[in-house]
Amino acid sequence: MAESSVSFPGQESGKKAWTSGARNTADMGPKESTDEHPITIYPNPFDRQLEISGLPEMTQVEIQIKGIDLKIYWQGKQSSNDMGEVSLMTDGLQRGFYFLSLNFEGHMEIFKIVKN
Repeated sequence: MAESSVSFPGQESGKKAWTSGARNTADMGPKESTDEHPITIYPNPFDRQLEISGLPEMTQVEIQIKGIDLKIYWQGKQSSNDMGEVSLMTDGLQRGFYFLSLNFEGHMEIFKIVKN
C-alpha cells in the first residue's frame, strides 16, 4: 500500500473519518464529487499511519502534506491499489494540524488532518 494524509469539506463532528467532494483543478471552484464513493481519510486524528480509501483503482496519486503555515512537510506520488486505497506512514510528522492534498485524474481533494 502507498502512504498519505488530510480532510476538509464533508466532515461531521464526532466522526473518525472525513470525506470530501472532488474539485476540478481547471477552474479550482468547489465541485460535488461525481464518484459513487467519496474519498475517506481515517483514522483522524491519527498516530502513525493514515489510510485513504475511495480513490480510483490503480491510479497515480500526487500527495502533499502541508502545515497550517502552508509549509510542505511531505510530498510524493503513489499508486492506489486494486481496491482504490493508499496508506501513508507519518512518522516524520510532529503532532499538530495539517492539510492533505490529493491530485489524481484531473481532480484535487483537500483534507484537514490531525496528528496525535
